[in-house]
Amino acid sequence: MDNEMKALEENDTFKFVKLPDGKNVVGGKWVYTIKDSAQGTKSFKASSSAKPDSTSDGCQFAYLNADIDTEIFVRQPEGYEVMSEDGEELVWKLQKSLYGLKQSGRNWNQLLHEHLTSEGFQRNPADHCLYHRGVGDQDIYVLVWVDDLVIAASNETLMSEFKDCMKIKFKMKDLLEISYFWA
Repeated sequence: MDNEMKALEENDTFKFVKLPDGKNVVGGKWVYTIKDSAQGTKSFKASSSAKPDSTSDGCQFAYLNADIDTEIFVRQPEGYEVMSEDGEELVWKLQKSLYGLKQSGRNWNQLLHEHLTSEGFQRNPADHCLYHRGVGDQDIYVLVWVDDLVIAASNETLMSEFKDCMKIKFKMKDLLEISYFWA
């Protein structure tokens, strides 16, 4: 959970504020997941989330790089509460999307689309999750799956340049070569 909190802080996802009069606060919670790899290993992850029952129809969405498009206040997750200097409870005023918010998916998709098209990519008209950029024999494809990207390029140099460009724009982790993919 320490890594998750550090990532949220580095990404400027929120700022601590006193809840303004007349404003509602959305519940916050930790969401724990276990992911199995194709090699049979397990990885464990904790994510801070807005409680979906207080913001959406119960669906979970994830896209932490996109700016938030509305004013949302979230209760701090258990175990990481920060109080004001005068001892009052603080809340998070979101500056970026957070897991569990119904608008996070739209915000992330719009941000990613704007970035990719500014870099010369064209979205496939039949499948809006697929982007392509090609110049001569230099082709690169980007498949968007929720908040993950599957990248295929005609050579390693092109792939590395694209990943480096994305790391400058977004806080992201390179999971290296894909071993399996299922939808």
